[in-house]
Amino acid sequence: MGTEWEYRGELTGMAENSFTIHPGIAEFGGEWYLFYHNAVLTIDGHKGAIGRRSVCVDRLYYNPDGTMKPVVQTKEGIK
Repeated sequence: MGTEWEYRGELTGMAENSFTIHPGIAEFGGEWYLFYHNAVLTIDGHKGAIGRRSVCVDRLYYNPDGTMKPVVQTKEGIK
């Protein structure tokens, strides 16, 4: 039982200064969002590091056929 999964390409690329993104998708207020992390946050003058995770969010859009459009990671996030 269940649906079959089919590879359709990459949803988003690697995050800056990180080899993982641990993504999550959520709908809120009729909009869809991709949450992920990168490692660029500067704390007390110390630049980001691979083990430091900064939460990021960008909008996620769907095509008319229900497939997801690729998400471009931004430094601004959502407005």
